Amino acid sequence: MYTTFVMYKLLVFLIPALLYANGSIVNSVRCQQTTTCATTWQVTSGNLISIGGWWARSGGGIISDSQQNTYKILRTGHSYLSNDWLVIATASASGILTVKSTATEENIVIAEFSGISTEVEASASNAYSQGALCPPAPLTLTSKVDGLLLGIWAIDAGTLQKCSPYPGTTIASGTCGGGGSGQMTYQLTTAGVQSMQWTVQPVWNGGDTNCGIYQLKSSAPPPPVVPPTPPPVLTTGLAFSVGPLIAGPTLSWTVHGTEHGLNTMQCRTIQVALYVVAAEGVIAPIEADWSVDVKTCDVTVKFAKPQSNFYITLSGSPL
Repeated sequence: MYTTFVMYKLLVFLIPALLYANGSIVNSVRCQQTTTCATTWQVTSGNLISIGGWWARSGGGIISDSQQNTYKILRTGHSYLSNDWLVIATASASGILTVKSTATEENIVIAEFSGISTEVEASASNAYSQGALCPPAPLTLTSKVDGLLLGIWAIDAGTLQKCSPYPGTTIASGTCGGGGSGQMTYQLTTAGVQSMQWTVQPVWNGGDTNCGIYQLKSSAPPPPVVPPTPPPVLTTGLAFSVGPLIAGPTLSWTVHGTEHGLNTMQCRTIQVALYVVAAEGVIAPIEADWSVDVKTCDVTVKFAKPQSNFYITLSGSPL
């Protein structure tokens, strides 16, 4: 008695996956009257780090951090007792981030954003004005892509009850009232016209002020990723069987005749296809061998190297 094996070559396809990352704020912290400020959370490598501050009499030092990231200076604004600065970088590592300044800073705000790059698409600023508004007419710019609008504002004012950006959200917390008041703000944006303006109440206690806005582009999203789905039928009209997702890794896999349900006559015309689900999102055919025991209908697949996350689809002519 001889057992017959039929040998074939087949292609394995890497199926792209669908994943999209939207820009968002991760966390933020504000420190006062200090030369150092540390995150209260672990930053993630590759995320945007934005650091800003405002001051009346003490500030404006050179900024560095514990990861030795290279910071891009977006703003250094000065007008009497209303001064501000804003820098950005990409986190080169994950973990607690400690920011250092060569001067004692009245305010340091650290914010982490995901899905945002350090590429500045556009900016607008007000070097100096007086009153309750910065600037008297809103700062405006146009963005062609989605991203993040960062703003920084400082004012030398009297006693204030309220300081607020419009539109936008204050990061961590600001100071409101007296010399060296200010805020760092943000707004997640879609392509179009962007604007921001700061105001104080009561309006008669406004003073020397300056501000700026900076539009950053979103990071390039990773390749799209679709959840694993069973592969299609090989040939219309044939009896077929789709196996479950096989996690692996493995060099070979056998689908027994008792599992796939095709009878011995169908196994004489059997077809086999394999589909590998890859997180990389790249489609690339590779070769693998498979054989059929026509007596038991067992189908065995052999890989040149360990394979993970694949489906096996079988089909055979119906009787």
